[in-house]
Amino acid sequence: AVADKSVVVVDDVLNTGRTLAFALAPFLAVPIRKLQIAVLVNRGHRLYPVSADFVGYSLSTTFDDHVLVRIGSDSSDQGVFLV
Repeated sequence: AVADKSVVVVDDVLNTGRTLAFALAPFLAVPIRKLQIAVLVNRGHRLYPVSADFVGYSLSTTFDDHVLVRIGSDSSDQGVFLV
């Protein structure tokens, strides 16, 4: 259903790139027009050759930091939190 279409894969937090590397694998076997990546938070600790085309926030973090992304209908509880 995605053949010859533009595809945007969205991830909440891009850290090492492992999740996106595995998520992109099925699209490499299909002739698609364009593949782009959007992330809500880019942490920048790449272990896999993945980069985002669209980034919501870029955070300088350590490997020990944990980033929590909350999205919901209650706007007082939404946001990106470094915990």
